[in-house]
Amino acid sequence: MVVCASSLKGAALREKAHTEFLPTGIQPLDLLLSGGIPRGQMTEIVGSLSSGKTSLLLSILAQATTRGELVAYIDSFASLDPAFARKAGVDLQRLLWIRSETSLLPEKALQAADILARAGGFGVVALDLETQARKANRGVVRKISFHCWFRLKRAVEGTATILLVLGNEAAAGSAASVVISLRRRKAQWCSTTENSPTRHACLRHACLLCGICSEVELLRGKNPNHATLYCHF
Repeated sequence: MVVCASSLKGAALREKAHTEFLPTGIQPLDLLLSGGIPRGQMTEIVGSLSSGKTSLLLSILAQATTRGELVAYIDSFASLDPAFARKAGVDLQRLLWIRSETSLLPEKALQAADILARAGGFGVVALDLETQARKANRGVVRKISFHCWFRLKRAVEGTATILLVLGNEAAAGSAASVVISLRRRKAQWCSTTENSPTRHACLRHACLLCGICSEVELLRGKNPNHATLYCHF
């Protein structure tokens, strides 16, 4: 068998792209990210409440578990719904869920992320610091030193692990290689009378929430310019 050098090079590049990025499961966003979420780096996903952060996170975790990878989710406010995660495609048998009955202090959450990142074996380690804005103390998050963020950055460098940090605003500074910002644009509704007639007159004109259209902006990444797209979650 004769294989030309260009074919070998192309195969090597495809394999490199496969191992260095994890798709988000949202094709337009993957194109914006030049392949997906970069491995061995820290990525921040930021946005206000109901902007789509959790939906994006679950899509990424589903992509990882579908590939047979183990993932970890540090849930500071015990907000994860396992049934919703399963419906989103996450294999719960491959998910390590770390949570507290009340809430995890940012220091404890960061410590857990550091331990998991250095332990190895996880495709994704997700750190959710303040998804529920009504419970989060933003002042405490802002006071996290850059030393802590760069320690986490060094923990995943040179590995296949992705460190995801979720919050209401960017906090890791230059320690994060990618920052994805989400902003809710509008809710999409569908009528209950289109396919499912009901005997109750009060429900005949009810509407169901079908999804949320979010504006996604890449604040930091390979693309030097800020690019915006719209995704349906």
